Amino acid sequence: GKRPSAPAPSTAVQPAAAQIAQPVMLDVQIDDKTVGGRHPKTLLKDIHFQIPQHSLVAIIGTSGAGKTLLLNCLSGKDSLYNGRTLYKNQEDLRAHYKNLGPMIGYVQQSNVFLQELTVFEEIYSSAKLRMAEDSSRAEIKEQVDSVLHKLDIYALKDSPIKKLSGGQKRRVSVARELVGYKPVLCLDEPDAGLSYIDKDKLFTKLRDIVHPPRDIQRAAGEDGSERVLSIIMVIHEIDMLDMFDEVIVVAAPRAKDPGTRNPGRLAFAGTPADALRHFGGARDFREMFKNLNDQISDPDHITFQPYEVPGLAPQPPLGK
Repeated sequence: GKRPSAPAPSTAVQPAAAQIAQPVMLDVQIDDKTVGGRHPKTLLKDIHFQIPQHSLVAIIGTSGAGKTLLLNCLSGKDSLYNGRTLYKNQEDLRAHYKNLGPMIGYVQQSNVFLQELTVFEEIYSSAKLRMAEDSSRAEIKEQVDSVLHKLDIYALKDSPIKKLSGGQKRRVSVARELVGYKPVLCLDEPDAGLSYIDKDKLFTKLRDIVHPPRDIQRAAGEDGSERVLSIIMVIHEIDMLDMFDEVIVVAAPRAKDPGTRNPGRLAFAGTPADALRHFGGARDFREMFKNLNDQISDPDHITFQPYEVPGLAPQPPLGK
């Protein structure tokens, strides 16, 4: 369907959930991510932040700042960087990827399905691959039904995937990872090409998943049915940032030489409400993003300074 007119940007921002201190799910430190041999290019530099458990996290940033690259690094999909990613503040994801890799789900930008399958057939086949080998058909079906309900696509379970809308297909993509009991779920631009309404539905369902009722939180992991604790995604829809618990902002200041580029650096990490205050006391997220662009757009007058997350080690200034 056609994308409806976007509502006016939020002016009164509230956290997506009560801000109760949560244990750390991922501690991400990327000293540098460099590619190329004879002419290496540093694409990310001096980025350090933490992802709390039970949090819905948005990664946003300026053009060319390396948002998807950052997601790939923190998910373990890309391990070729200097630094480390600690899982639950215990083990480095890269050093123990054989054991920890299955803990991280990843949904890529494009939907890849067998279009003739029904929604249930697609998710059931994924569940068979991801659940324990001794899982019975009844157990697999119960988990599939549970995930379909969570994402509000249970009524579509007998529909061929080829007949679904773009927003419905994105939720099917997410469902394939959810049936694998992933404590961390990473999504690369799940809102791309979706209407504003479809984005709102998707973000709302994902927020409900990371914030289950407290009685379910206490039982998390006991029967393998509620293990998704944090969801991290690269998004474009900045007007909807108030639906998230945390926002990670990366920025790459414009280089003077058109043939070169500055690496992406951490511009902010924290709650959406704190992000507005950090970027000049912005009234809404559009003004926040404009203020950030003003800091990086003129190569002769760069005013951007990398963000230091309170309680974490300070990062070197630009040029160091």
